[in-house]
Amino acid sequence: MDRMLNFQIDPNSGIPIYVQLMDQVKLAIATGALQAGQQLPTIRELAVELTVNLHTISHAYSELERDGFLTVQRGRGTFVTERKPDKELDDLWEKKLTTLVETMLAEALNLGYEPDEVSRAVAAAIAQRRETMRQAAEEAAHRDAAQQGVGSDARLEKSRPVHGRRAVAEAVL
Repeated sequence: MDRMLNFQIDPNSGIPIYVQLMDQVKLAIATGALQAGQQLPTIRELAVELTVNLHTISHAYSELERDGFLTVQRGRGTFVTERKPDKELDDLWEKKLTTLVETMLAEALNLGYEPDEVSRAVAAAIAQRRETMRQAAEEAAHRDAAQQGVGSDARLEKSRPVHGRRAVAEAVL
Protein backbone atom coordinates (compact mmCIF):
# COMPACT_ATOMS: atom_id res chain seq x y z
CA MET A 1 0.00 0.00 0.00
CA ASP A 2 1.39 3.40 -0.94
CA ARG A 3 1.63 5.70 2.05
CA MET A 4 3.09 8.47 -0.12
CA LEU A 5 -0.34 9.68 -1.20
CA ASN A 6 -1.23 12.88 0.56
CA PHE A 7 -4.93 13.59 0.29
CA GLN A 8 -5.87 17.11 1.36
CA ILE A 9 -9.36 17.97 2.54
CA ASP A 10 -10.65 21.52 2.95
CA PRO A 11 -13.73 21.46 5.19
CA ASN A 12 -14.36 25.16 4.40
CA SER A 13 -14.34 24.86 0.60
CA GLY A 14 -18.06 24.34 0.18
CA ILE A 15 -17.38 21.13 -1.76
CA PRO A 16 -18.53 18.00 0.10
CA ILE A 17 -15.60 16.14 1.64
CA TYR A 18 -16.46 12.88 -0.11
CA VAL A 19 -16.41 14.71 -3.47
CA GLN A 20 -13.01 16.26 -2.66
CA LEU A 21 -11.66 12.80 -1.87
CA MET A 22 -13.18 11.29 -5.01
CA ASP A 23 -11.66 14.02 -7.18
CA GLN A 24 -8.23 13.49 -5.62
CA VAL A 25 -8.36 9.72 -6.12
CA LYS A 26 -9.44 10.20 -9.75
CA LEU A 27 -6.67 12.74 -10.30
CA ALA A 28 -4.12 10.37 -8.76
CA ILE A 29 -5.30 7.64 -11.15
CA ALA A 30 -5.27 10.02 -14.14
CA THR A 31 -1.73 11.17 -13.39
CA GLY A 32 -0.39 7.71 -12.63
CA ALA A 33 0.26 8.35 -8.94
CA LEU A 34 -2.19 5.50 -8.31
CA GLN A 35 -1.63 2.49 -10.53
CA ALA A 36 -4.02 -0.31 -11.45
CA GLY A 37 -4.01 -2.93 -8.72
CA GLN A 38 -2.60 -0.57 -6.12
CA GLN A 39 -4.20 -0.78 -2.68
CA LEU A 40 -5.68 2.30 -1.05
CA PRO A 41 -5.67 2.97 2.69
CA THR A 42 -8.50 1.32 4.60
CA ILE A 43 -11.57 3.39 5.34
CA ARG A 44 -10.58 3.58 9.00
CA GLU A 45 -6.94 4.56 8.24
CA LEU A 46 -7.99 7.32 5.87
CA ALA A 47 -10.72 8.60 8.21
CA VAL A 48 -8.18 8.87 11.03
CA GLU A 49 -5.55 10.47 8.77
CA LEU A 50 -7.99 13.07 7.42
CA THR A 51 -9.93 13.39 10.69
CA VAL A 52 -13.28 12.82 9.01
CA ASN A 53 -16.17 10.46 9.65
CA LEU A 54 -15.82 6.83 8.54
CA HIS A 55 -19.06 7.11 6.60
CA THR A 56 -17.65 9.98 4.53
CA ILE A 57 -14.70 7.87 3.36
CA SER A 58 -16.98 4.88 2.84
CA HIS A 59 -19.30 7.03 0.70
CA ALA A 60 -16.39 8.23 -1.47
CA TYR A 61 -15.01 4.69 -1.89
CA SER A 62 -18.49 3.33 -2.73
CA GLU A 63 -19.05 6.02 -5.38
CA LEU A 64 -15.59 5.37 -6.86
CA GLU A 65 -16.35 1.64 -6.93
CA ARG A 66 -19.72 2.29 -8.58
CA ASP A 67 -18.00 4.49 -11.20
CA GLY A 68 -15.45 1.75 -11.93
CA PHE A 69 -12.35 3.38 -10.45
CA LEU A 70 -12.00 1.09 -7.43
CA THR A 71 -12.78 -2.48 -6.52
CA VAL A 72 -13.37 -3.75 -3.00
CA GLN A 73 -12.12 -7.22 -2.15
CA ARG A 74 -13.62 -8.43 1.11
CA GLY A 75 -10.95 -9.13 3.67
CA ARG A 76 -8.18 -7.78 1.42
CA GLY A 77 -8.92 -4.11 0.89
CA THR A 78 -9.76 -1.49 -1.72
CA PHE A 79 -7.79 -1.43 -4.97
CA VAL A 80 -7.56 0.67 -8.11
CA THR A 81 -9.33 -1.19 -10.91
CA GLU A 82 -7.32 -2.75 -13.69
CA ARG A 83 -9.13 -0.86 -16.41
CA LYS A 84 -10.88 2.49 -16.54
CA PRO A 85 -11.90 4.33 -19.71
CA ASP A 86 -9.25 6.92 -20.48
CA LYS A 87 -11.75 9.54 -21.67
CA GLU A 88 -13.05 10.27 -18.18
CA LEU A 89 -9.54 10.48 -16.75
CA ASP A 90 -8.39 12.71 -19.60
CA ASP A 91 -11.38 14.98 -19.01
CA LEU A 92 -10.53 15.18 -15.31
CA TRP A 93 -6.88 15.98 -16.12
CA GLU A 94 -7.96 18.73 -18.53
CA LYS A 95 -10.49 20.12 -16.03
CA LYS A 96 -7.81 20.33 -13.32
CA LEU A 97 -5.47 22.27 -15.63
CA THR A 98 -8.26 24.59 -16.74
CA THR A 99 -9.19 25.29 -13.12
CA LEU A 100 -5.58 26.07 -12.22
CA VAL A 101 -5.17 28.43 -15.17
CA GLU A 102 -8.51 30.17 -14.54
CA THR A 103 -7.67 30.67 -10.87
CA MET A 104 -4.23 32.10 -11.66
CA LEU A 105 -5.64 34.34 -14.39
CA ALA A 106 -8.47 35.65 -12.21
CA GLU A 107 -6.05 36.47 -9.41
CA ALA A 108 -3.65 38.25 -11.78
CA LEU A 109 -6.46 40.26 -13.40
CA ASN A 110 -7.82 41.20 -9.97
CA LEU A 111 -4.37 42.56 -9.14
CA GLY A 112 -4.51 44.76 -12.22
CA TYR A 113 -2.34 42.85 -14.69
CA GLU A 114 -3.33 42.84 -18.35
CA PRO A 115 -3.89 39.47 -20.09
CA ASP A 116 -0.84 40.02 -22.32
CA GLU A 117 1.33 40.62 -19.25
CA VAL A 118 0.09 37.39 -17.72
CA SER A 119 0.74 35.51 -20.95
CA ARG A 120 4.32 36.83 -21.16
CA ALA A 121 4.96 35.98 -17.49
CA VAL A 122 3.66 32.42 -17.98
CA ALA A 123 5.78 31.97 -21.11
CA ALA A 124 8.86 33.25 -19.26
CA ALA A 125 8.18 30.94 -16.31
CA ILE A 126 7.84 27.96 -18.64
CA ALA A 127 11.08 28.85 -20.41
CA GLN A 128 12.86 29.21 -17.07
CA ARG A 129 11.49 25.87 -15.85
CA ARG A 130 12.64 24.12 -19.03
CA GLU A 131 16.12 25.60 -18.67
CA THR A 132 16.33 24.58 -15.01
CA MET A 133 15.25 21.04 -15.88
CA ARG A 134 17.74 20.88 -18.77
CA GLN A 135 20.57 21.99 -16.48
CA ALA A 136 19.55 19.51 -13.79
CA ALA A 137 19.49 16.70 -16.35
CA GLU A 138 22.95 17.64 -17.62
CA GLU A 139 24.35 17.79 -14.08
CA ALA A 140 22.83 14.41 -13.25
CA ALA A 141 24.22 12.92 -16.46
CA HIS A 142 27.70 14.26 -15.77
CA ARG A 143 27.54 13.06 -12.16
CA ASP A 144 26.36 9.60 -13.25
CA ALA A 145 28.99 9.44 -15.98
CA ALA A 146 31.73 10.41 -13.57
CA GLN A 147 30.61 7.75 -11.11
CA GLN A 148 30.51 5.10 -13.83
CA GLY A 149 33.51 6.30 -15.81
CA VAL A 150 31.43 6.69 -18.99
CA GLY A 151 31.43 9.63 -21.41
CA SER A 152 28.82 12.17 -20.33
CA ASP A 153 27.27 12.59 -23.80
CA ALA A 154 26.01 9.00 -23.87
CA ARG A 155 24.49 9.31 -20.41
CA LEU A 156 22.91 12.72 -21.09
CA GLU A 157 20.24 11.36 -23.43
CA LYS A 158 19.16 8.74 -20.90
CA SER A 159 18.88 11.17 -17.99
CA ARG A 160 16.32 13.59 -19.37
CA PRO A 161 13.76 14.56 -16.73
CA VAL A 162 10.42 12.80 -16.81
CA HIS A 163 7.62 15.04 -18.02
CA GLY A 164 3.89 14.67 -18.00
CA ARG A 165 1.25 13.32 -15.71
CA ARG A 166 3.38 10.94 -13.64
CA ALA A 167 5.95 13.61 -12.74
CA VAL A 168 3.23 16.10 -11.87
CA ALA A 169 1.39 13.58 -9.73
CA GLU A 170 4.49 12.75 -7.74
CA ALA A 171 5.06 16.43 -7.07
CA VAL A 172 1.46 17.22 -6.15
CA LEU A 173 0.40 14.20 -4.09
